Amino acid sequence: MTTAGAKVSGDDPIPFEKWIEITEAQNAASQQGIDAGTVLKQYGMTIGDWSNVSAWWSQKFNANAMSMFEEYTRLSDKYREKFATGSTNADIAF
Repeated sequence: MTTAGAKVSGDDPIPFEKWIEITEAQNAASQQGIDAGTVLKQYGMTIGDWSNVSAWWSQKFNANAMSMFEEYTRLSDKYREKFATGSTNADIAF
């Protein structure tokens, strides 16, 4: 059974780009010894919120990886570079 092109029900819980940004912020925070939950708070999310959002986007991405891969890679690189040095909190503003 293939899930290629399968649809995930409901509207995007957060924009695709925001999902990638938060993912990369958490990765950078982890490398800096900062708890990922601290990063989530800066985005107004709880661990439960993130679990739901991440599961939704992971399912959508896995079902549509061929069409989403290039954009995923571009955005991952963008945010990995953004959070590579200094604090992951440096330019998050609410």
